[in-house]
Amino acid sequence: MDPIPEPQKGFFTTEWALVQNAAHRDDSLRLKALGRLVRHYQPALMEYIHRRFQLSEEACQDLLQGFFLEKLLKRELLAKADQERGRFRSFLLQAINHHILDEFKKSRTQKRMPEGGWQSLNNLVENGGDIADEVHHNAFDDAFVKQVIAEAIQGTHAYCMDKHLEDVWEILHARILGPLLEEADPVPYERLAEELGLKNTSEAQNRLATAKRIFQRQFKKILKETTATDDDLAAEIKLLTQFLKKSSKNSY
Repeated sequence: MDPIPEPQKGFFTTEWALVQNAAHRDDSLRLKALGRLVRHYQPALMEYIHRRFQLSEEACQDLLQGFFLEKLLKRELLAKADQERGRFRSFLLQAINHHILDEFKKSRTQKRMPEGGWQSLNNLVENGGDIADEVHHNAFDDAFVKQVIAEAIQGTHAYCMDKHLEDVWEILHARILGPLLEEADPVPYERLAEELGLKNTSEAQNRLATAKRIFQRQFKKILKETTATDDDLAAEIKLLTQFLKKSSKNSY
């Protein structure tokens, strides 16, 4: 069972200055910005393509690499991105869909299909649909939420190890991350206090509160790279917190 619930409506708001820099004529500035965009979106786009078009991992990688090389590196696509027309992720999904449709048409002409065929696209075309109207935001949103959560977990672990807060990490994993990711039951505070040599359950609860603050800071650190305003940042933190609360089996 997927530990992360289905996403709600809405996307994380990309910092438009980063998109503008990725279309800049200065190669140093452009490549640095492109690297950040790819890092933020590649995992979510991979999962989106796999779920949306039912293709093998190898076929998804080929399509995505082709998209990055043919569309993003040539600047023309990012130069067309307009903040006034909506959020960047909607623009990005439309672009990847059109790229995949172009590849689908080429493969049909050349009678060269990827492993597993083009099940989703074949059905869409046969039914007279238009891929431009089939964005399927939820698949991408879901993948991106899981990516942010994974990065926040990694950042929290690294911080706790660096600051010698091993017991804080252990309690976070035992009370929240284990139930969230592994469907384990939350470890009772009494057992944690005994195993970690704490005086009482209150100390264990205080350490969990510390862990939550560290975790929230990691969320903010990641999302600040992809949000345009403080209001956007607050909205996305609230959304992610709701996901965690719904997925933790009331371990909070």
